[in-house]
Amino acid sequence: MAASSSTASMIFLSFALLVFSTFARTSCAATFTNATCIEREREALLEFKRGLIDNSNLLSSWVGDDCCSWKGVRCSKRTGRVLKLDLRSPCVVSFYFDDEPLKPVLEQGNCSLTGHIHPSLMELQHLNYLDLSWNNYSYTKIPEFLGSLSNLVYLNLSNACFAFGDIPLHLGNLSNLQYLDLNIQYLRGYATVNNLEWLSGLPSLKHLDLSGISVRNAQGWLQSMSMLSSLQFLGLAFCSLPKVDPAALQVNFSTSLEFLDLSYNNLGSVIPNWLLNLSSIRHLDLSSSFAEVAVSFPTEGAVSFPTEIINNNKQLAFLDLGYNSMRGELPKNLSNLCHLFALTLAVNNLEWLSGLPSLKHLDLSGISVRNAQGWLQSMSMLSSLQFLGLARCYLPKVDPAALQVNFTSLEFLDLSGNNLGIGSVIPNWLLNLSSITHLDLSSSFAGGAISFSIEGAVSFPTEIINNNKQLAFLGLEYNSMRGELPKNLSNLCHLFALKLAGNGLTGDISAALGNPFSCLQNTLRYLDLAENKISRLGDEIGYFKNLEYIDLSRNSVEGPIPVSLPQLSSLKYLYLGFNKLTGRIPESIGQLSILEYIDLSRNSIEGPIPVSLPLLSSLRHLYLGYNKLTGIIPTSIGQMSNLEFIELLGNSIEGPIPVSLPQLSSLKSLDLGNNKLTGRIPKSIGQMSNLEYIALSGNSIEGPIPESLPQLSSLKHLYLGYNKLTGRILESIGQMSNLVELDLSNNLLKGVVTELHLANLTSLTALDISSNELAVKINPKVVAPFQASTIRMSNCKVGPQFPTWLRAQRNIRVLDLSNASISGIIPDWFYNISFNIETLYLSSNELSGEISLCNMKSLKGFDLSNNKLFGTLPECWKRLGQLQAINLGNNLFSGQVATSLCSITELSFLGLQGNAFSGSIPKCLSTMTNLEILDLGRNKLAGRIPSWIGRMVQPRVLNLEFNSFYGEIPMSICKLRDLRVLNLAHNNLSGSIPLCFDNLTTMSDPKYLPDTNVSYSLGVEVQMKNITQVYTSALRYLFSIDLSNNILNRDIPAELTRLCNLENLNLSQNDLWGRIPPEIANLKKLESLDLSINQLSGPIPQSLSELDSLGYLNLSFNQLSGPIPSSAHLSTFTNESYLGNDALCGPPLSKNCSRDHGQSNDIHKQHGDVSEAFLETVLLSLARQNYLPIAGDGRD
Repeated sequence: MAASSSTASMIFLSFALLVFSTFARTSCAATFTNATCIEREREALLEFKRGLIDNSNLLSSWVGDDCCSWKGVRCSKRTGRVLKLDLRSPCVVSFYFDDEPLKPVLEQGNCSLTGHIHPSLMELQHLNYLDLSWNNYSYTKIPEFLGSLSNLVYLNLSNACFAFGDIPLHLGNLSNLQYLDLNIQYLRGYATVNNLEWLSGLPSLKHLDLSGISVRNAQGWLQSMSMLSSLQFLGLAFCSLPKVDPAALQVNFSTSLEFLDLSYNNLGSVIPNWLLNLSSIRHLDLSSSFAEVAVSFPTEGAVSFPTEIINNNKQLAFLDLGYNSMRGELPKNLSNLCHLFALTLAVNNLEWLSGLPSLKHLDLSGISVRNAQGWLQSMSMLSSLQFLGLARCYLPKVDPAALQVNFTSLEFLDLSGNNLGIGSVIPNWLLNLSSITHLDLSSSFAGGAISFSIEGAVSFPTEIINNNKQLAFLGLEYNSMRGELPKNLSNLCHLFALKLAGNGLTGDISAALGNPFSCLQNTLRYLDLAENKISRLGDEIGYFKNLEYIDLSRNSVEGPIPVSLPQLSSLKYLYLGFNKLTGRIPESIGQLSILEYIDLSRNSIEGPIPVSLPLLSSLRHLYLGYNKLTGIIPTSIGQMSNLEFIELLGNSIEGPIPVSLPQLSSLKSLDLGNNKLTGRIPKSIGQMSNLEYIALSGNSIEGPIPESLPQLSSLKHLYLGYNKLTGRILESIGQMSNLVELDLSNNLLKGVVTELHLANLTSLTALDISSNELAVKINPKVVAPFQASTIRMSNCKVGPQFPTWLRAQRNIRVLDLSNASISGIIPDWFYNISFNIETLYLSSNELSGEISLCNMKSLKGFDLSNNKLFGTLPECWKRLGQLQAINLGNNLFSGQVATSLCSITELSFLGLQGNAFSGSIPKCLSTMTNLEILDLGRNKLAGRIPSWIGRMVQPRVLNLEFNSFYGEIPMSICKLRDLRVLNLAHNNLSGSIPLCFDNLTTMSDPKYLPDTNVSYSLGVEVQMKNITQVYTSALRYLFSIDLSNNILNRDIPAELTRLCNLENLNLSQNDLWGRIPPEIANLKKLESLDLSINQLSGPIPQSLSELDSLGYLNLSFNQLSGPIPSSAHLSTFTNESYLGNDALCGPPLSKNCSRDHGQSNDIHKQHGDVSEAFLETVLLSLARQNYLPIAGDGRD
């Protein structure tokens, strides 16, 4: 949408002449002596001034007796009455930005007035001109008393940060008003007007602009406006206009209206008749106004282009029909618009452009011209062209050296979002645009890094800088450029906005933008270098005092935040997230008084939140998440009245939530998750009526849920999980009709959840109350008012029956009812409603019967472990092609492992442990390319471990414990280079430990870093430190080998000690002999070592004392001898670690060592038979007490 035109300027000029002539007549009638201002009006102006905050001394001249000489005040020379008050902010500038080429921008806070409008202005009863636009009146309401200023001819309140709400109807009392501007489209917010009947009281109105104000509830809007017979300018962009019968109405301003903007509305699919008969219209903007497919006309049924607009309005100078889904060819009669200087359309053929020699403004952005060969030749004939928009136009290829164009007048060129088809070379004609001030080539060079023939591969187009030093806007985003930022950027002395995001640029910003004497520091306001590889942001950034916008997010910026940054007094937006910043946030950050948005998230910033932060009174967005912040949240944060978004998650912030926090009445989102917060949720949290998002999960917050919380009627997301909340869940939560996600999981909540807790949760899609002391008793006849996609009630008492109220749920994708006291058979109706379920957790219940999963075609993962399910595995696995995880462990399944499981190509987790499966391991498992975890432990599988096991592609966990495998461990197992957990315990394996174990690359690589992107939702049982526990998400960090309870013999190979990442090693209860290898000291990460009940001999190596991570050690019942090595760490272990080694001595054993320790080995040799007999007696005794299995006892 174009924001202005010469037509608008002509209208304004006409109006200005009208006002001037009025003053001229008044002046001629007066005497030559000028009257001074009226004292009462002077006092009224001073009272008005006292209600304002004038940070930049705009009203510094408002002193002395003669108010008529004050800046912005004009009086009658005859009477001294105040006639004109012009306090429009002087900081409104125009610049080209993205898709809104003439969007005004306000430097609010630096040179605009703030505060409120005092009613003392009612004293100015002769006032006929009032302009308060582009200031910041702190979101106070538009005063109703303005309607009493009956002599007003001109009223401009546009973009002035008034409170959003109904426009006061009292404005309809201003019967002399000719100019009314309430436009708010360049501000964030929402204003409404529910009726426009008050417009009938403004018969003289010539200029009306309501752009940005919703009139969706103002039925009859067009009738109200049609009575304004003198109307020349009508702005209704972004107004959500209600639809009007296209043939129902003729309007009275059809002969007077010259400027009409209806852009960004939804007017239906038919252009109404009254739009086709505006005989004086010169500026017509209907862009993005006909969203319902192609524009059509009743004359021929489905004519795609509104040719009637051209035929009936040949006086048009500006026409914008962009983004209206029009189809077909452009009409050739476009060339009949001889006065046209600005056009935004769609094209396939551009030859008609030759008929528009006066064209100055042409915008075809967003429209395909892929079939318009010779597009550049056609446009090059437009010698007067100043503005050319061709963004996202699928421009056909042009030979970069083939054409010289006559664009000497061109000031604005947007070719962004095209593939210019020129490889990686910028054409010559783009380098010689002598008048260009705005150049946007973002996402236009698909051939990789931009280069030039002069040096072969210069990554940045420095010629553009050298040849176009008048540039004010340069956009080269997302062009895969490489190399350092060019230092000659500092030569662009007029540069206002620099956009280079999404490339691979490196280097130092300070070196590129210049020194303290660079002319660039005075002009640059917008700097976007996001998503590059910038490494340094130096203190030199402080030279650029006029910067308003900085985005360096997603780079590699290291070091502290520059101490000079707070010197950027004009800064409003600061994005430094996703970098490598360290140090503290400077306390001087509070000097950035007009900062609205700050993002320092995902860095390594440490220290407390600065106490000066609440001084940022204009701040609306605060993102400090995922750093290393400590300390407390400042209590003064409640003073930051404009805050809308707070994100402090993922730090180490302590203390209570400040009681002042509920004072932030504008707050929409509060995320304090994953910190160390304590105390209670403030009781007054219900005052924060605009809150839509609350995340307090992952803290230590205690106490009950505040009774005021359900008063947050706008709340959509509530996350209170993983705290220490107590008490009952409030039934009034069931009245939060806008709530979309509710997470109360992992707390200490008690009581009963009934249908009352769900009564009016009509918007709910996710419910998580798992891991509380709750009983769920929902009437089975009740139909929940929501259709949830996620329901989690694990570790609550939901049973004993399967919850019947779920029967009406049709959108469930995640269902977790694990450990929920449910028993019996899974009902048939559940399988019938489960076609959308992707994740199903029903583990640790008392479910029985066979399973029928064949219709659950959306299933990606399920856990039915720890139940009493039985039967054989179904053969329908081919139908479940999306499955990634299966856990059927610890049930009563039998038969062979189904080979049809191998048809699930995406399967990464297969858990069948703790059943009664028999036979051998299916060979087809070696073809499963995504299988990472295979758990077949605790079954009745038999035979040798197959040699093809080494052909498995990427197993990380292999568990075959408690089966009846025999024979040697196959050497091929060493080919499983990514293996992290190997468990072959409790089988009948014999022979030696393979010497090739050091080929297990991941275990032996000292540079290995855990893959943080890998996370497992299902668990694997691992015995470590003599404790068996289930590892889930921590599984990615675990390295373990358990070969215990077999009949392995020979010595412990030194190759095993090269597995430097190993944390758990269990070789107990085998027939291993020889010495403990001294290289065991290489296992620096070892936490648990169990070598008990073998025939190991010799001394305990002194190097064992170097294992500082060791938390569990068991060397008992071997034939070890000599003194136990002395060290601070080994001294922490008790004598139980060394029992059954008769020849060992020294602490913690009671046996003291003799001076000649060498005698111990001789003693052992002399009494070897006694030691073996003693060991055999102990083992037999333990076996009889069921502490140890014995051969032939069915260890399956």
